[in-house]
Amino acid sequence: MFQNIDLNLNAGPIKNAWMRLIRQIQTTVEHMRVTNDTVADMAKGDIVYLTAGDRQAALAIATAAATSRWVGVVAEPIPAGARGIARTDGYAYVRFETGLDMTGNEGMQVFLSTTDAGAASITQPQDNFTKVVGTLADATLYTNDNPYAWVVLRDCCPLSAIEPN
Repeated sequence: MFQNIDLNLNAGPIKNAWMRLIRQIQTTVEHMRVTNDTVADMAKGDIVYLTAGDRQAALAIATAAATSRWVGVVAEPIPAGARGIARTDGYAYVRFETGLDMTGNEGMQVFLSTTDAGAASITQPQDNFTKVVGTLADATLYTNDNPYAWVVLRDCCPLSAIEPN
């Protein structure tokens, strides 16, 4: 009875509908679409905050109240002026400051850096702009040449900032 039905999920209309559904789920559950509001490209793992307008984003840094309100971690590189996806929840590949001793720090809190825009740190800032990014889950990949580690994100931003548009 069903032998002659071709369920080719790579077919145009089915694939397009499926991809729209996946993008909608991503933007409302654990991802948010953002536009790179800077003149430089954003790399995978960069931490961003919203600047103004319709989800315009720039690299977050814990040196001022406005720039320390991070909203997500760049999921894939975003060229200057282009739109992309930032993770707002879950497990994320995050860029850290270089020169850290990450050995044995899994389970420790991760903070927004005060010295490197878009980066995280395991050193808690000693000022009013301390922002916890999440919990360090796996630092085995981290080196000075590859300053990335896996983090479980938390408390990214107010829900009103990530409502779907």
